[in-house]
Amino acid sequence: MGNPEGIVNAEIVFLLALNDPKEQVPWLKKMASIFKNEDVLKSIKDAETPEALAAILSSILE
Repeated sequence: MGNPEGIVNAEIVFLLALNDPKEQVPWLKKMASIFKNEDVLKSIKDAETPEALAAILSSILE
């Protein structure tokens, strides 16, 4: 983050778009829990369709 010329090899990118700014911290906590779980990350990476990814994320975030 301190080097604007650096390249980051990202495999997953999430955009956080919230209507209520007060929800930012709770959602970041949820996302952090996802990133700590290797099995969940693998299933996200292996999702072959947007619908499959949505189903995975819905089951995790509910």
